[in-house]
Amino acid sequence: VHLSGWNSRTQLALGNSMVAQEINRELGVIKNKIYSIQQTFQRAEKEYDAIDLRDVYLGKDKTQKMLLEIFQEHNDKVDNLIGKDFAAGTAERYRTCKNHLTDFVKKKYKKNDIPVQDVDHKFITGLEYYL
Repeated sequence: VHLSGWNSRTQLALGNSMVAQEINRELGVIKNKIYSIQQTFQRAEKEYDAIDLRDVYLGKDKTQKMLLEIFQEHNDKVDNLIGKDFAAGTAERYRTCKNHLTDFVKKKYKKNDIPVQDVDHKFITGLEYYL
């Protein structure tokens, strides 16, 4: 938008042309998405800043490492080392542990997985009581 076609007070394009209306409509959609992301953070009682909002809006948060995904990668590596560095019983105990962790995440968070960065003292003590 050229500076002469912009209202800095309202943060919208000036005029009633089709182009101005489309720009303003798209700005409204963007604002609504960002407010929705903000509400999601607030409902989850997570601290956030403008960068967090931007990253979620742009889809950059999808690269987060997920707890159960990491655990499965570990278990796959252990399975490949049975008979070399690990016993079959050890691998079985890791699988059992992951199953308990999966059940806890589903029961407590009603999700299939959580970001590893969400593992904090509250999570650990909750898991301890669950077990």
